[in-house]
Parts: sequence; structure tokens; C-alpha cells
Amino acid sequence: MFESSRITLEVLTGLHIRAGNLPLQADWDFVVDRGRVFVLDLDAVYERLWRGGAEIPRPAELLRGRDPQAFARYVLALSGGQAPAELWPVIRNPADGGPLIPGSSLKGLIRTALAWELYGGPLSRYPGGSRPQHADDGLERQYFGSEPHYDIFRALRISDLQPAGACPQWAAPVELYSVDAGGRLQPAPGRSLGVIEIVGAGAVFTGTVSLDLHLLGRAAELRFKPEAVEALRRWPDVLGRFGRNLLGRQVRFLRERGLPRTADLLAGLGDRPGVIACLGWGTGWLGKTVGLKLSPEEVADVARRYGLHRWRSRHFPGLFPISRRLARLPPGLVPLGWIGLKVEGSR
Repeated sequence: MFESSRITLEVLTGLHIRAGNLPLQADWDFVVDRGRVFVLDLDAVYERLWRGGAEIPRPAELLRGRDPQAFARYVLALSGGQAPAELWPVIRNPADGGPLIPGSSLKGLIRTALAWELYGGPLSRYPGGSRPQHADDGLERQYFGSEPHYDIFRALRISDLQPAGACPQWAAPVELYSVDAGGRLQPAPGRSLGVIEIVGAGAVFTGTVSLDLHLLGRAAELRFKPEAVEALRRWPDVLGRFGRNLLGRQVRFLRERGLPRTADLLAGLGDRPGVIACLGWGTGWLGKTVGLKLSPEEVADVARRYGLHRWRSRHFPGLFPISRRLARLPPGLVPLGWIGLKVEGSR
């Protein structure tokens, strides 16, 4: 038996869920014209415009003097003014080229929120693996199951979320800001993060979420922790608490470190009802770990245990992390990933 609900997700600041490990290339995968980025349908370009020859021309050469709109898979507004040489794409529906939010991405966020909710410290209670990517193994084994076949998250199923209506999209530069010796956030020299596709604020996505009540009913047999079962049943409340704790931490950090306008933009989200969370690329260490609950001493212990020397700065461990990824969009410097979520009805 499944308990199913409808999910409505609204993008509040800007969202980037990256597709693949290679960027799109200017003049080959996309062209820029009059403040817009046209990501091309290469089959259409070559089938309609190329007359053959020994050398294959770049699509931009074939499109010279033509309106690229007729050859575009999708179009992005350009922020920041300068045409990029590379562009990092978001995950898209291959059928229509529209952006989508994988259910697995939202499920991963919920998993992090539940780990944060259940974590009681100290770290020694949750011995992890010997490599950084396995640091959370102990925590996950304790609450979510000893191995994948007995993982409590098998009971949670989330569809991919599809756009509902118009979906603003941007190509925007992302800048790395880091705390300097004086305690202020400043652009990190030589650390440009490039230009990325961003699903803009106001975009709405819908999908479904289901809980396998039969599987949860076998909790004792499968050795699921009662507190983990209860947290999973109440996942929207848990996610909301995690998101608002993260929001408060980020607002204070930005305000104290000299970016009041960006802090005010985030602070305004706290007035919204319902679940607020941070999803996707740019979320940062605090949004993907139980770091909100770790003391400076515990942070130092994790760094020491896993040899993470790059974490260290003159502010470590009292102030960590010291960097933020901020997109340059028309409202100004914007932290990515903030979303509002509604879970409506069960059937």
C-alpha cells in the first residue's frame, strides 16, 4: 500500500542541477545574439544549412546572418553582459529540452535532512569509512540500514518533477566569494566558476511522492530504527526545519561578512509559509552534511581524520566554510538553490 501526494516546487532564487561533467562550447553548442543564448539543435543546423565539404564548419559559421531562433533547442536570457566561451547545462528532458528536477535530487536532499534531524553526536558514535566520501557511512548505517537492500529510503519514491507553465531561464556567471583576513566576503582572485544555466526564480515544477506503508510496516523485521521511521513519515516537517536552520545560518553569515543586500534577499524567504530548502549545485557543505550540528572542535576532528588540509584558513575551525558560490543575476549576487515546497493531499 502506498500513500501518495502531489509535490509543487517553486524556485525562489535560482536553481542549477548540473547535467554531466562537460560544458557546452560557444560557436559549436550555442551562440549568443542580442543578449540571449541560443542552445542549438545541431542536427537541424547541419541538415538544413551544410552543403557538404572536406571540412565541417562550426555551427556559428553556418548561422552567420541568420536568426538562430529557428535552430535553437532552447533559449536563455544572458546575465552579466559578457558572452561566455563555455556554459554548464542543467538536466533537461530529452523529449522537449525543458528543464526537469530529478526525483533522486530531491530524495538526496531529504536524506540529508533526516540525517541532520537524527544526528545526536558525538562523532565517535558514528565511525565512518576511511575516505572522505565515506565519512557518513556510520551515521547512515545506524539510522537508514546496514546495506542497500535494507535501506529505509526504499520506502520513499519521488517522480521527476516537470515544469508547470512558463519557466524563466538564464545563463549567468557564478563567482566564488571567500572571507578575507579582515573577515569580509570578497571575490576569490582567479577563482571564477564560469557561466551556468540557471532555472530562474518563479519557475514551478510538479511531481508526486509516495511512501511504501507496507515496507514501513515491516520496520521491526527489517531493523529500521523507530526514530528513523517516524522521521521519514514526517519528512516535510523535518526538511522544513533543516531548511530554515540553514537559511538562518546563511543570512547571519552574509550579513556579518559584508553582503547585506544578499542577506536581505535570503531573509525575505523566511516569511514564506511552508517548506523552504536548498537544493542542487551551489548548496554548499552545510546543505549536504550534518555540519549545522557540528561544533568547531568536531569540524577540526573531521578535517584531521580525513586529511582535508584545503579546509584550513586563518579562520578555521571557528568559521567554516568560508566560501560561498553566488550567481550574478539581475537582482544582484544571488545564492543558488533555494526552493519552496508544498506537499498536498494523500491518496
